[in-house]
Parts: sequence; C-alpha cells; structure tokens
Amino acid sequence: MFIPEFKDQLSTQPQSDRLHDYLYPPTYRVLSGYFEKGNLEIKVDRDASIDTPGLPYETATALHGELLKELEPVHFSSQDLSFPAAPASDDHPASDDHPRYHGPLDLFTSDGRHLFCKGFTLPAGQAREATLEALDTHGRIELKMREETLPQDLPVARLCGLWIDKQDDIPAIYQGGVDGDRLLGLLFDYIPPLRQNEPSTLEDMPYFYLWLHGDSIYRQVRETVGYLHDAGITWGGAKASNVLIGKQNKVWLLGFGQPAGGEGEHTAPSSALDADKEGLAQIHDYIATEVFGRTDNWFMS
Repeated sequence: MFIPEFKDQLSTQPQSDRLHDYLYPPTYRVLSGYFEKGNLEIKVDRDASIDTPGLPYETATALHGELLKELEPVHFSSQDLSFPAAPASDDHPASDDHPRYHGPLDLFTSDGRHLFCKGFTLPAGQAREATLEALDTHGRIELKMREETLPQDLPVARLCGLWIDKQDDIPAIYQGGVDGDRLLGLLFDYIPPLRQNEPSTLEDMPYFYLWLHGDSIYRQVRETVGYLHDAGITWGGAKASNVLIGKQNKVWLLGFGQPAGGEGEHTAPSSALDADKEGLAQIHDYIATEVFGRTDNWFMS
C-alpha cells in the first residue's frame, strides 16, 4: 500500500477525495500508480487481513514519548484530510494526473487548510526511520521556538500536526495484528513555492536565476543553519534538493532528520554537525559550479 511522501513543491487545487476512502476502499482496491499508472484490482477474503497503512502510534511514543507529551501536536485523521482535485487534459486524463499517483503532492483539511505530508511507507525501512527522525527534529524545533531560543519566523518546514487513524476508524479487514492507533504521517504548514507549476528546489532553478540570486540563497541557507546549530539542532538533510525557493526568493530548509550515516544508522551529534558542514560546502560548490563552472576563488567562499 503506497503512503504519501513528503514533497517540496505543491499545487493549490480545490480539495476532493477523502484519504479515508483512498486508504480503506470498500472494494479493497490497492492503487499501484506510484510504480505504474493504472489501478491494480485485488480480491481479499473478508475474513483475512491485509497490510495496515502506517505504523503503530506506540512506536513513536516509545521513541519520542516525552517530546510528544510536551509538544501536544494536533491530530488529524483520514476522515479530516482530502486530496486536491486533479485537472484533466487531452493528453493526461484526470485518473492519470491525480495526485494519488504521484504522492499525493498536498493535502487539505476539512476546513480548507492547505498542508503537505511526510508519510510512512511500507515495508519498514530507511524512509520510516527518517520520518521518525524528522518527528524528533521538527518537534524540538517547535519547542525551541516556544522557548524563543529560535526565531518564530525561521524559514524551515513547520510541523503542524500528526496524521493518526484511531483503531475504531480502521475497517476490520485491515486490523489483523493491529492493536492501537496508527501513525500515517507528519503534517506541515504549506510553503508557497516561487514557481507554482514547476519544481522550486535549488537544484531545479535555472542558470540565470542562480547567477542573480546564488549569493543570497547560500547566505540565507548558512544563516538558518547557524541558528539551528546555536540551538543544538542539526539539519541532517543538507543538499540542494532540500532547499526550497519560496515567494520573494525566500529560502526554506526541508528534509530534516535524514540520517547522515546511511540506512539504519544514527549519527552522533558531532558527526551530524560535520555532515551539515559538508552539506553546506556541497551547496556552495553546486551554486558555484552552475554559475561559474568552478568552485575555487568564488566570492562566497
């Protein structure tokens, strides 16, 4: 079962299609469009069980119980969240363009609030570990902002809630071996990208844009990382694809909590700091290479 992944550039389409109906369809249909377009129909014995989306919420509380208790995040269920509608075109029918085939790219609450999601995939693996790491990092960022150790307007993705399905809301066919609520993802405030219809991460920006704004972009990234390090928090995802260019050329950091040591490894604080520094150097060199074709003697050194 494919669970939504965190995306850095989102659209603003009207909401439709509750996530509950997608995750627990009455016909027990599993959408396989992330790997191939089209629907995969499967037959399931009503007395059998199939993979339940997400992971037990107790897994998160066992790792980050004190943090969650202090943070008190808002809980959203699949009943509260919807996909955006997908426009149809002559070349791409709506069924192919629907966000469920690609992510989804963004979510809406029942009152129209625009969010994006970093979800848990099945089976367990690095993506799940990274998302749990992200919960810890973003939770600590929120607490540091409440303490005013970090600026309230620090340009980072802001955790605004958790996507949790209560056990009673999960259809019985999915409940084989399930005991308790399920955590399906982390929900973040929507960040309007610079370019609405094209990706707006640093690695997606054209040469002429980097020529004009490369110095400012790098300085914003370095300043934000400096604030985080002063507060005892590391980025963990320092690379061009995790730098989002927003409106008015404001730079936002994404991809927090990605293990710097590789799959299944947890880096020590000193190693995480070194990884951030190495990532900053790579971002510097990326911009310099794109603009000047070389990394030495650049004015941002």
